[in-house]
Amino acid sequence: MRLKKIILHNIRSYLEVEVDFPDGSLLLSGETGSGKSSILLGIEFALFGLGKGKDGISGDALLRRGKDEGFIQLFFDIDGMEIEIKRNLRRQAGKTQQLGGYIRINGKLEKLSPDEIRTRVLQLFNYPLEFIKKGKGLPFHYTVYTQQEQMKAILLEGADLRLDTLRRVFGIDRYKIIKENSEIFLSALREKVKQKEGAISDLPEKTDQFKFQQQEKEKNKSELEKIEPELKKAKQGLSKKRTEIEELEKKIEGARKTKERLSAKKAEIKGKQERIAREEEELNSLEEEIKQIEVEGKKFDEKELLTANEKLKKFGENIRKNEVEIRNLIRALSKAESKKDSASVLKEKIRKVEVCPECGQKVTEEHKKEIEEKASKEIISAESKIKEIQNLKKQQEEEKSEQEKEEEQLESIQQEQRELKIKAENLKEKFDRKKRLEQEKKILQEKVKESEKMAAELEVSLRKAADVEADYQKKRKEFETVREHEKELEIKKAGFEKMLENLSSQLELLDEEIKRKEKHKEDMLYLKDLREWLSGNFAEIIMKIEQSVLAALHSQFDSSLKKWFSMLIEEPEITVRLEPDFSPVVEQAGFDTEYSHLSGGERTAVALAYRLALNQVINSLISQIKTRDILILDEPTEGFSHLQLDKMRNVLRELNLKQLIIISHNPKIESFVDNVIKVRKEGHVSKISGQ
Repeated sequence: MRLKKIILHNIRSYLEVEVDFPDGSLLLSGETGSGKSSILLGIEFALFGLGKGKDGISGDALLRRGKDEGFIQLFFDIDGMEIEIKRNLRRQAGKTQQLGGYIRINGKLEKLSPDEIRTRVLQLFNYPLEFIKKGKGLPFHYTVYTQQEQMKAILLEGADLRLDTLRRVFGIDRYKIIKENSEIFLSALREKVKQKEGAISDLPEKTDQFKFQQQEKEKNKSELEKIEPELKKAKQGLSKKRTEIEELEKKIEGARKTKERLSAKKAEIKGKQERIAREEEELNSLEEEIKQIEVEGKKFDEKELLTANEKLKKFGENIRKNEVEIRNLIRALSKAESKKDSASVLKEKIRKVEVCPECGQKVTEEHKKEIEEKASKEIISAESKIKEIQNLKKQQEEEKSEQEKEEEQLESIQQEQRELKIKAENLKEKFDRKKRLEQEKKILQEKVKESEKMAAELEVSLRKAADVEADYQKKRKEFETVREHEKELEIKKAGFEKMLENLSSQLELLDEEIKRKEKHKEDMLYLKDLREWLSGNFAEIIMKIEQSVLAALHSQFDSSLKKWFSMLIEEPEITVRLEPDFSPVVEQAGFDTEYSHLSGGERTAVALAYRLALNQVINSLISQIKTRDILILDEPTEGFSHLQLDKMRNVLRELNLKQLIIISHNPKIESFVDNVIKVRKEGHVSKISGQ
């Protein structure tokens, strides 16, 4: 991992600042309270978000007073991946909360919740899964950045508390958890064994029940085997009786058809006899009609019919001529009346006219009189013409009426002669019809005789089949008796088969249950063996493994602690060693000295050596993590003498890290590092210089 840049907006004493992190060693220099630690807190917040509990970072501590919103952007790379993280803060109702943010990897943006960003960071750092689940970035706090006061607090803790803390840091608290879980598991095993014992308590009873039901099954099987031959025999007898009945039914069916045929023949004879009677009636009727037609046919006169036709033709032509004359007279009458009306109108009009409408001259009385006389003459002439036309019209109408009467009489004569002609023509048809009826009557009489003969034969056949019905009823009773016996045997067989099916099903269920209980028994014996092994050997093995791991870690930790302490202390007679509980003990002039009795510089040296030793042990223990090449030290030289400060140069050189960030207000450290960023505060606002 390599830090590249951080942007703080409304964070603690910063309004807006951008800090670049170069490769190599970097010193954040400035007076106490200038804002150096705020940058480191910003890095931790960007990576892991707000913390929980007394050691976590609170939102109120980060967001600048008087501001409602703020954010931090952190830029870094891991194995060539360019990563950017942004986290936001907002103050609402007097409480500061972290909002959702994002993580951008090689330009690909992921909008995430605060917890999702934290989990993603821990995955990028390649921290073991158990550290991700613990809820804190423990490897980061003890390998990259730990506030100096927190490290001193570890040294001042009680032995048990310190050992538990280091167990979590080293990841070997799992052995303690394993022991605790094994006790829980043992309790569960004991409960499971009790359950298994309860589950197999009735195993002997189930086994006896299985044997009993097997015996019952064999008995039912034996009874079924006895019934089957008897049932087979009954079925054969039933089949024979059914065949006999079917034969009789065929005979009965034949008799029934014979009876139907007899009924049909009788109906046929009756129908033919009725038809003969109808034809005799029709023949009698025909003879009467023929006689009547022969009498009326003599009245028909062909000449009279032709004469009537000719006269009717002439009358028709005359009537049509009269109608034309009448229409012409009506038109002439209409013209004469129109002429009379025009003269009358003119006569009346001329009396009232004073001035001529055409020439505009005054009309004289002589002229009026002349016109009136002329009009009167025209009226008289028209009236005479009208009277003449009316007389002619009346004559034509009377003549037409006479002709129509004569025409009507002729049409009556014509119709009468036509009807007589038709009757005369129908006489031959009547004779032909009479001849056909006589032939049909003869044929029907012959067929009646044939049908009566066949009916007599059918009646004889029916009398012969009369005994079949009685035999059928007898065989039917025998069939029903055999069938009842067969049904009883079928019911018995079905009962035994159902019993066998139920017994087989019960035996199958019992067999499965017994197998399950036997499996429970096997499981119970296995669980008992497992319980005995866990309660005996396993606990001892876990304890030895834990002791072995702790011993190896203790040896590595002790060696590293001595190395770093010897580089920081100028007095060779002062040494340090690590107790079995990982407590550092300083030996001075052959005597052990408590940590609290050391000078400020010596306590800082012990804390820094412990910090660097812890860093090396964790990095070697968790070799796959991606934060091995960066270290952040917070006031690592507090209380150091000038000689100790000089030794600090060798410590930094020995660390040989790609990126080292130091917070200190000691100006001498500036000569030990590659880059310096100075932080100062102006009017409650932190600012930086030196970039």
